Amino acid sequence: MHKDFEQRKQELEKQKLDVLGQQFILDSQLECLKNQAKELQATKKEHDTNLGKQLFDMEKRVKDTAKAKFGIENDLRAMVNSNEQESAVNFSNKMTLDNNEQFGALNSERF
Repeated sequence: MHKDFEQRKQELEKQKLDVLGQQFILDSQLECLKNQAKELQATKKEHDTNLGKQLFDMEKRVKDTAKAKFGIENDLRAMVNSNEQESAVNFSNKMTLDNNEQFGALNSERF
């Protein structure tokens, strides 16, 4: 009976050591996973910060480009309007000169 008790005690000690070994392995794996999770969170935070900066810079560039585009479009409209006005004045002056020339020729033929 004492022999059975000692044998059972040794088996339980072996089982205890196995359980402690597994517990040690699982604890170390859990610690590694925690460290990896922290590193991933730090990387994600850094990535989000960089992405936010890039987004801000891109939005600023888009706004600046839109302002430049609208300025150029306004300048173009002003030039088109000025060109149309000058063309109308030029056409009017040309017609006046042509009419004066024709009337001058007719008057010189009459007299």
